Amino acid sequence: MKTKKAVIYEVEYDEVERAIAEFYQMREVNLLDTERWPNNSRHSYIVKREPLDKWDAHAVSIFRDYGNRPLYVVGCLLQDMCSDGSIKPGRYYINVSW
Repeated sequence: MKTKKAVIYEVEYDEVERAIAEFYQMREVNLLDTERWPNNSRHSYIVKREPLDKWDAHAVSIFRDYGNRPLYVVGCLLQDMCSDGSIKPGRYYINVSW
């Protein structure tokens, strides 16, 4: 059987909000609104240490300028944070429960 080793990080959504707010020097971030995440859900993102493509870089730029917009940008933000060395590459499971 051929297998591959993977690194998985499991984190609560509010911890991700705080890390993003700190990284982008924002007062607060609300991922429940921007990502439209329902209660009792888990969301998976594969994060690599590589530069953002031009579309993702544009989405991050809009997020920095206007905060909490555009929708569905958390994957781009995590990628940007990883490219900067602020978080490690791997698969992130973000748990939502309030």
